[in-house]
Amino acid sequence: MGILKKMMAITGIVLFVFCTMVMAKNPMLLGETWLQTGHSSSEKTWVDTSYWDYRKVLVSDGYWEAYQGRRWVDTSYYVTRQQRVWVDTSYTVNQGYWKTENYRVWVQSGYTRYYQGRRWVDTSGWETRYRTVTQWVPVNFVVYAGCTSYGWNTYSFAARYAGSVTIRHGGSRYLAHKYVIDYRPIHGGRIYAVRYHCYRRQTTLVEPYRVWVQSGRWENYTGSYYVDTSHWETRTRSVWVDTSYTVNQGHWAQRPVQVLVQDGHWEDYTGQRWVDTSYYDYQKVLVDDGYYTEPLSGTLVVRKEPKYVFTRWHKDAQGKAASMDLAIDWEVQNTKINKIVVYQDVNRYGAKGRERVDIYDQSINPSYEGTIRATVQFDHAGDEQSKVHIYLYGTNDDMAHIYFSNPVNGFRSINVRNEGTDSDPDAWLGGNHHGTIEF
Repeated sequence: MGILKKMMAITGIVLFVFCTMVMAKNPMLLGETWLQTGHSSSEKTWVDTSYWDYRKVLVSDGYWEAYQGRRWVDTSYYVTRQQRVWVDTSYTVNQGYWKTENYRVWVQSGYTRYYQGRRWVDTSGWETRYRTVTQWVPVNFVVYAGCTSYGWNTYSFAARYAGSVTIRHGGSRYLAHKYVIDYRPIHGGRIYAVRYHCYRRQTTLVEPYRVWVQSGRWENYTGSYYVDTSHWETRTRSVWVDTSYTVNQGHWAQRPVQVLVQDGHWEDYTGQRWVDTSYYDYQKVLVDDGYYTEPLSGTLVVRKEPKYVFTRWHKDAQGKAASMDLAIDWEVQNTKINKIVVYQDVNRYGAKGRERVDIYDQSINPSYEGTIRATVQFDHAGDEQSKVHIYLYGTNDDMAHIYFSNPVNGFRSINVRNEGTDSDPDAWLGGNHHGTIEF
């Protein structure tokens, strides 16, 4: 029984050590927040479209130079001397008296007076009335007498114009141009026909017209006007009459006074002054730009090789330049993805600013899930503030933003094992290579 307990205890220790090692090697099991999202389900996301451009900037430059000068050194001082001064002992006698005086003021007053009157109220106005008028309206048709249109066309060569006449046809009067054929063929007989081309018809219309009708009445009314009774009034008031006066007097006396004695000398000196040689030059600067989009929801898986990323100047044993392989699996629910943009902001050492390195920027066939792969090399090293940004664009103008810290190690760096370490270098060399996040 004691041997069984020892074996169970040893087995438990082995399992504990195994689980600890697995969790240490898998950041996801430890719950590390390697991948982060740049938005929440209720917030819009900022899409960073910043870009580098050559702009005209002021380059500060200059130098200090020594120069010779000459200046006045003031050594003036005060001395006390006895001086004859006037001592003023003048004084004022305040006195006066009250007196009564008259003054005039303008008093506003008046009243309204009413009266009865009689006036004419004019109710004249325009009235619409109607009348019957005869007019000639345009028409266009032909009436034949003594033949048909066929017969007329046959002998139209013999037609002669007979003027404009008035005819009655179908119960109406018409103005028409009259044409007559009076032709005697050589074989005998006579052809006589008349053609009326009607161009006006007499018609009766009822039309309105306006008439001014004079009318009105007398009426009684009450009027009013204002009677102004404003006037000047004489009033009485008391005023103070000031009879004060000043007595001017004084005497001379000897008093000590401070007198400034002007003194000083010139001296030569050496100074430093700044000579500004600043100039304008075209330099590559980062232009901040971007816009907001609606958030997406889904899952993203990132796989990065190697765990520790170096600049391309770092060569392996075969002389191959260092690079980074990136694989991204994504799945969304509320829309399809039609474009993916991946880039890294390298936060360079020595306050040299940010450098954007494009990794993937392509449109894809709209789908709810998929995988992309990309390989990239870095020219410059970057600290732990260097980040890889992943943007998923939906067909409904929605967007998801995922990012993670991705330091880029320089040409010279410490050696690290493939499986990572438990020391601080993992924190700033970037030891992550696999992560999943829901957004």
